[in-house]
Formats: sequence, structure tokens, C-alpha cells
Amino acid sequence: MNTEVVSIRIDKETKEKMKKLKINWSEFIKEAIKDRILQEERKKLLERATEVLEKIASSPTSTAASIIRNDRDSR
Repeated sequence: MNTEVVSIRIDKETKEKMKKLKINWSEFIKEAIKDRILQEERKKLLERATEVLEKIASSPTSTAASIIRNDRDSR
């Protein structure tokens, strides 16, 4: 796996509190980043689906299948 290094700066008080807890902070941060990425991807997918549904609802002459096909073809 190809990896990159990301650094952050935190104040001393926070660092001391982190030391007292038995948490693998590196893993915690990696998982938090992955979770946020997934959350944002789902948000974009939902927005796209909403756009398609709005097109379907506002187009009384077109069928849902034709609107979806046109949307897919436009990508």
C-alpha cells in the first residue's frame, strides 16, 4: 500500500490529555478521515439522486426510464 504522511499541530494541554488515554490516535484519525470521506461521497450521491428525482417529477411527458437514461448518457 502506498501511504502518505499527514501532520497536525495540537496544543500541549490536548497532547497531555491524549497521552493519558490508551488510544491509538493514528488509527483513530485514519478511521475518522475514512468515515468523513464516505459521508461526503454519500452526500454527493444523495444530491445527485435528488436532482434526477426532481427531473422525473417535473417532466410529465417523459418516462422515468428515459430521464434516467439521458442522465446516465450525459456523464
